[in-house]
Amino acid sequence: MFSKVLVLLLSMAATLLQGKDCALQIAGNDMMRFDKQVLQVDSACSRVTLTLTHSGQLPKAAMGHNWVLTKAADKDATVAAGVTAGPQHGYLQQGDARIIAATGMVGGKEQTSVTFSTSKLKVGEKYLFFCTFPGHVGLMTGNFLFTAASKAKPADKAKPANKAKPADKAKPANKAKPDEAKPANEAATKTMPSSATPSPQ
Repeated sequence: MFSKVLVLLLSMAATLLQGKDCALQIAGNDMMRFDKQVLQVDSACSRVTLTLTHSGQLPKAAMGHNWVLTKAADKDATVAAGVTAGPQHGYLQQGDARIIAATGMVGGKEQTSVTFSTSKLKVGEKYLFFCTFPGHVGLMTGNFLFTAASKAKPADKAKPANKAKPADKAKPANKAKPDEAKPANEAATKTMPSSATPSPQ
C-alpha cells in the first residue's frame, strides 16, 4: 500500500515539474493575413502545440502558408535563408538554429501543427512569428509573448462592515410653551348693559 502511494506522489511531483501542455490556434487566408496579430503563453507551459489552418481556397504553390517562430532579431535572416532554400524545403533552411519552431507549408483548406518546448524561450525576450512564403512576411508577421506564470493572489480578506452608528437619540421636542392666558380686556368682553331710557310720562 505504501509503495503505491509513493509511486503516485512521485508521479504527481514529476507532472508539476514538467509543467503543462498548452495549445494555440491560428489561421491564414488568401489575402495573406493571419487572423491573430498576437499569441501569448506563460512560463507555466512546458510545451506548446500550435495548429495552423489555411482558411482560403488557393493551392500551396500559389498561396502557401507556414508558421515560423524566432527571436525578433532573427526574422529577416531566417526569411532570406528560406527563400534561398526554395519550395522543396518549404521555404525554410534545413537545420537553421535560429528557428525555435515551424510548421510545414499548407494550401487552402489544409491544416498542420507543431509542438515545441518552451525551454528555449526567455521571459522578456522579443519574439515574432511569420510566414516565409515569398512576399508574405510583410503582411503575415505577429508578436509572440512569453510571460511569467501568473500567481493567483489570495482573496482580499473581507473587511468588516462599518458598524452602524447608533441612531442619534431623539431630542425631546421643544415643549410648547403654553400661551399665557392673557386676561381679556374686561371692557371688551363684558356685555355693556343697555342704558334704560325712561319712558316719557
